[in-house]
Amino acid sequence: MDLRQLEVFAAVVERGSFSRAAASMFLSQPTVSAHVASLERELGVRLLERRGRELQLTPAGKALYRKAVEMLRLRAEAIRDVASAAGEVEGILTVGASSIPAVYILPRAIASFVRSFPSVRVVVRQSDTSEVIDRVLSGDLELGVVGSRVESPELSFRPLFQDELALIAPSSLLPPGGELSPKDLLSLPFVAR
Repeated sequence: MDLRQLEVFAAVVERGSFSRAAASMFLSQPTVSAHVASLERELGVRLLERRGRELQLTPAGKALYRKAVEMLRLRAEAIRDVASAAGEVEGILTVGASSIPAVYILPRAIASFVRSFPSVRVVVRQSDTSEVIDRVLSGDLELGVVGSRVESPELSFRPLFQDELALIAPSSLLPPGGELSPKDLLSLPFVAR
């Protein structure tokens, strides 16, 4: 068992699928499957079970996942501490993000960061806002980027930008003045995220 296998296993658990884990780690799906299969062979237990289209952790898988997250966090800490002692910035920065920031905001920010700190590998863990917050609080993530303000005395919050919402509709739905009240909107069918 090595840390790379544990990193791949953790990505499968966090992404909920082998293919999404593979894409997030820039690996092929067969490579991800081989890492998990190797862990299962070495430990002599099943770690994951398929339930329809979902992956479920077995009890052994849950135990390994908890330890894997802890070991990966300790590795990142060790790398950071050694780099700090040597006066260099290198290691792994694990960032949590909800869906919109992960897809639309972080790629450009990470590209800029990596140009400034080429010895730092950035790992993005995408999940919902509440999970990102929980994982930052538990120390599993160094930082998180989410779409809403978080009120917690244990966290520091910094707005990155202001978002603007727009209503897109056929012109036939808009009254002559071009404005709709919230009450008007309630009577219309619409798609929202």
